[in-house]
Amino acid sequence: MKIEHKFETIILFDDENKEIGELKYKVIDNEIVLMGTFINKIFRGCGYFNILLGELVKNNSDKIIYICCIQPFIFQSIERFGFKKIEDSIPFWNIVSNGTNFKYIP
Repeated sequence: MKIEHKFETIILFDDENKEIGELKYKVIDNEIVLMGTFINKIFRGCGYFNILLGELVKNNSDKIIYICCIQPFIFQSIERFGFKKIEDSIPFWNIVSNGTNFKYIP
C-alpha cells in the first residue's frame, strides 16, 4: 500500500498501484476542512477511510480539523480519531442541514 500527498489531497494506492481512494481537504485560516472522501467501490468496507483520515490527522495534528458527515455509520470512526460532535458551523461549508459536524482540537 502507498500513500501519496498532492495539494490538499491524500491518495491511497494498493500494492498494484490501483487507486483505492482519496481524501480532499482545504486549508482555511490555518485550519483544515475536510471537503470529501472517495473509496473505490471494490475497496469499500475494508477500513481504508480510517487510513486516509488517520493520515490527515497525523500530518495536521497541530491544527483544528473540521468534518461534516452525512453517513451515520462513519461517525464512530471519526470519533475514534478524537473528533467531537459540534453544533457550530464549519468554515467554508457553514451549516449543512442533513449533516453532523465534527471538530478535532489538538
